[in-house]
Amino acid sequence: MFKSFFSGWFLLITGFVLLTSCSTDPEPRNRFDFAAGSSYTSGNRTNVTAGEILSTSLYAETASSDATFTRLTITCNYDTAVSIEGKPTVTFLDSVLNKSNLAMVFTTGTRGRQAGSEYWTFTLEDSGGKTYTKNYRIVTTKTDAVYRAYSSVFYHKSALENIKYFSTNNGLAYPGYIGRQTSIQDSIDFYFQIDDPDNNVFSLRSAKDLNQKPKTTFRTTSLTTDQFNSITTLDSITGAYNTNAANEVFQLSKSKADPVQVVAFKTVKNKIGVMRLDTLQVLPASNGGTKTYRMLYSIKMQNP
Repeated sequence: MFKSFFSGWFLLITGFVLLTSCSTDPEPRNRFDFAAGSSYTSGNRTNVTAGEILSTSLYAETASSDATFTRLTITCNYDTAVSIEGKPTVTFLDSVLNKSNLAMVFTTGTRGRQAGSEYWTFTLEDSGGKTYTKNYRIVTTKTDAVYRAYSSVFYHKSALENIKYFSTNNGLAYPGYIGRQTSIQDSIDFYFQIDDPDNNVFSLRSAKDLNQKPKTTFRTTSLTTDQFNSITTLDSITGAYNTNAANEVFQLSKSKADPVQVVAFKTVKNKIGVMRLDTLQVLPASNGGTKTYRMLYSIKMQNP
């Protein structure tokens, strides 16, 4: 009996040792998160002002030294209340990576005066074939009925952090690096460009069609800020372009020294609008970086 008892304990202990020696620690997981902060968007938001600037801080790190992140994509589905299936998607970033950690700030703007939802998805892939996803939903305010009014911003900090392209058809402001996408190019009417960083000179330029012909013409006006703000009819909008004696141009040069100015424009679809360009703000470089340019602008135009 003693021998049987001892044998049973020996087998139990041996099995425990074998099980313990064969077990392994859980595989460490890579990390992909939104950084929190009062100036960053990291979750769902409602009643967001059209044309508002959104910045999202992304942070990622691998769990082991031999792992890397290989790809980052940022997409947005518009007018999506619950599901994003079957909805048109705009790709804002599709970048190939080869790094073990990532820290970046993604900056864009909501649609100008467009009602509905924007479903933003941030997807990160690693060298092991795993995918990590973060997302949030933005609900924007309603549009105008008689004419469209947009408020947006020209923003330039670097080749990655900027907002420079604008589509009057949907009120979207795009970062510069997605302007090479054909589907995006087709909808862009004008863009901003830094021409002389040392002297804070920039320009408002017409986008070009597939045949390299300008799509938008501009005319300077003598309208004041108060006169722009008081425009409430389509006749006032079209009159600002049609009755102005200034020549049509495809490019307007500006500088930080220029005061607030109202410009009239006409798109390739013969839709007329007026645009108020506020004073260009130039923030000095810090920590060895570059200057940051920021200029609010507002648009009132015929419905596309």
